[in-house]
Amino acid sequence: MSNGQSKIKPGTVADFTDSMAAAMENALRQEYEAIKDVPMPDTPDEDRHMLFVAIAQGVVGHLIDNLGAITVSVTTTQDDPLAIQSKNGNVEVTQVDEDDNRVNSSGDGGLTIETEGVLYQ
Repeated sequence: MSNGQSKIKPGTVADFTDSMAAAMENALRQEYEAIKDVPMPDTPDEDRHMLFVAIAQGVVGHLIDNLGAITVSVTTTQDDPLAIQSKNGNVEVTQVDEDDNRVNSSGDGGLTIETEGVLYQ
């Protein structure tokens, strides 16, 4: 996106361009050609688009409804003095080595999935 922020766009049949559904169709095109050794026909297929849109909207909706099931773990080593802040959660900082000021940090926070377009329920 031009504003520098990414949003997940599941897509609709009417707004298919640059969507998750379009990415699914592109993946199908690549697999089709790899298996059949010929390009997939380029004719528009509203039923195929409808299927990919429904799958993409279902995936995105399920992720949004179950954000608590997603965990992200990051391990970092800090070689210089560091101030650690947590905007959405708790961070615990542990000194690893007094001599060179290395720390480990861990904690929990929130995960937000931003979407673009319409999600059908």
